[in-house]
Amino acid sequence: MKKTFRFFGMMLCVMLMAVSFTACGDDDDDDEKYTPVVGVWELESEGYVTQLSFNAYGSCFFREWSVDNPSDEDTDTGRYTVNGNTLSIWWESEADDDDPWTCTFKIEGDRMITSENGGTVWIRKY
Repeated sequence: MKKTFRFFGMMLCVMLMAVSFTACGDDDDDDEKYTPVVGVWELESEGYVTQLSFNAYGSCFFREWSVDNPSDEDTDTGRYTVNGNTLSIWWESEADDDDPWTCTFKIEGDRMITSENGGTVWIRKY
């Protein structure tokens, strides 16, 4: 009888430990890292295509190329933050400049309208 109680006691401890470990997770962190700008945004104007790519972990990528000559391209990487409707980007090419490029934005479906140049419209590609 003593062995039976010991066995059930150990099984109860194992079950409690299993429940404790599965209940503690960092799934909530994913929601905090998501921002509405995550994805690839594209703008076509004056013979150039510009892409901005934002990942969920705060890094971004810029690529611009000529429609007539796709090998004529400019790229840059950086990091970004979103605070409400304000987007701030620190580009690698401007590493010696502590001030980010900043604009306000509004997202309507697959369109992001940023405040520079009187309202630039970006189209979500991915």
